[in-house]
Amino acid sequence: MVLALARLMRTINAARRRPADAIAFLQCLYRHLVKTRALGLAAEMAFWLFSALLPLAVVVAFLAARLALRDWSLVAPLLESMPSDTAEILRSQLFRVAAWNGGSVTPLAALFFFWLASTGIHSVFDAFEAQTQTERSWVTKRLLALGTCVVLSCAGAVVALLGRAIAWALPRDSAWADIAQGIAGLLLLYGLVATLFRVGIPRKARGELQLVPGTIVVVALHVALGLGYKLFVFTVGNGDAYLAGLAVIGVTMTAVYLFAASILIGLGVSQTLGDPAYLRTRRRTSA
Repeated sequence: MVLALARLMRTINAARRRPADAIAFLQCLYRHLVKTRALGLAAEMAFWLFSALLPLAVVVAFLAARLALRDWSLVAPLLESMPSDTAEILRSQLFRVAAWNGGSVTPLAALFFFWLASTGIHSVFDAFEAQTQTERSWVTKRLLALGTCVVLSCAGAVVALLGRAIAWALPRDSAWADIAQGIAGLLLLYGLVATLFRVGIPRKARGELQLVPGTIVVVALHVALGLGYKLFVFTVGNGDAYLAGLAVIGVTMTAVYLFAASILIGLGVSQTLGDPAYLRTRRRTSA
């Protein structure tokens, strides 16, 4: 009886501490995001990612095009969280490039596309270094960005292969196919963010971070913010209001900014979990 009461009291005390721990964590996270200018860095990152958006789509689809792989159903769950015109821009580029399996591309043109695409990846690495207060040489970051583009092109072929495998194993119009594609799309996003963290964060800073919780937060934020923004765009005006060229640019750039912000907030979560100030606060609330 005494042991049962003691166990119950420990459970009650633990439950009482959880809100205090959550509040302390959010306060530390807020201070960290303000100190590192995370949302300002997200705007800078979004500008360069927007400039590299179409080259990135071309790079990802390039290898799939050479292998005549055209099934991009696994990308659909990621595009669903974007406004319709933004999703259509990316979808059309993926389909057009992946449908091309003839002709030739000069080495200069191929290098030009990879260089433009790597600029967006390079900006992500710059933001990671600014947020973690570390630094690497420009040449190192550019080479890593170019290598990441090569990895993305290979991943594009894998995505197309998996999409074809799911379509072969499950009827395309079945609920199970939609569920499988949704889960695979989220895993794809998780793998993309985990790769960016692994490659983009300098080794010195990466060794001190718990990256898995931050990566999960990025996936959840991307889906939540993306769907919320899509609902906002749909509510304040129908799709026809955004068909003009400049309007599409604004809508697309905002969607890219939300993605960039989710990445840096997720990194901030990983940093806050190891922040000495938060750990001291947590120990005080646990006492």
